[in-house]
Amino acid sequence: MHGKSHHVHGTFAHNVLKFTLIRSDGEILECSPVKNQKWFAATIGGIGLTGVISKATLQMQLIASPWIDTETIPFGSVEEFFKLTADTNPLWENSVSWIDCTTKRKNHGLLMLGNRSQSSKPAKFKDALTLPFEPPFSLVNKLTLKPGNLGYYSLNRMKPRKSTVHYEKFFYPLDGVNEWNKVYGPNGFFQYQSVIPPENSLEGTKEMLKVISESGQGSVLGVLKAFGDKSSLGLLSFPMAGTTLALDFPNRGAETETLFQRLDAIVKAANGRVYLAKDARMSREMFESGYDQILNFKKFRDPKISSAMSKRLLGS
Repeated sequence: MHGKSHHVHGTFAHNVLKFTLIRSDGEILECSPVKNQKWFAATIGGIGLTGVISKATLQMQLIASPWIDTETIPFGSVEEFFKLTADTNPLWENSVSWIDCTTKRKNHGLLMLGNRSQSSKPAKFKDALTLPFEPPFSLVNKLTLKPGNLGYYSLNRMKPRKSTVHYEKFFYPLDGVNEWNKVYGPNGFFQYQSVIPPENSLEGTKEMLKVISESGQGSVLGVLKAFGDKSSLGLLSFPMAGTTLALDFPNRGAETETLFQRLDAIVKAANGRVYLAKDARMSREMFESGYDQILNFKKFRDPKISSAMSKRLLGS
């Protein structure tokens, strides 16, 4: 698991001090980065296959207020995103970008930066809106995608560049609308998230965006972020140094799967991987190509724990 501050704090695992793992044979293991280290590494990001975690001790961060000082910087291309990120990451704790996935030339976007604020003003909460009904088809479609992306970019580009916002608005913008997932209609949606290492990030990201645009599929919620250099602690952890791209896609059946296979090919050729926590369709071959510690991980599997995902990706 990772966040907008990966380039500073690393993954969720870097903030786990210890946990208790219970195996199906009754064995109880106390695991930490210094005790039962191999079990710690296998269980962190281990898709629930090493046992049950009964308790955990986490390292928390003390904050002065719920507010975030933010700055939003428009950019006009993927190349400009990479330059901006390199320049700003040393100065900002949180960094993430929205990117337009529908343009066939240069993909414009918005780099959103945030640091913890010292503001002491009281927080005022508004009730979240609720989508009143589930439409019979996806409202994210070929008629709405381009206008939706253009509108989001234009609206946010005109807002003040700097502001102070509540952490919920900064970290969880979708939570402003309850049941927002209903906009995708009764067939739901997939999220496709990948990471590509630095040496292939620029060209790989551009190629993925090109394929997505040509497909006529995509989202108004394209997210692009540069991961930091902190090595992940888990054998099957997703983050690594490089660039991650995540988009939501309405479920169009075979048409969507065809797109994902094209994206898989790009990610695989670039020595990247797809995020297990958001996967529901990756092939076993794609899994094995992205996670080179899989053979080592298998030594720590609990023989009595299985899942639909493990059957698809591990064979049992």
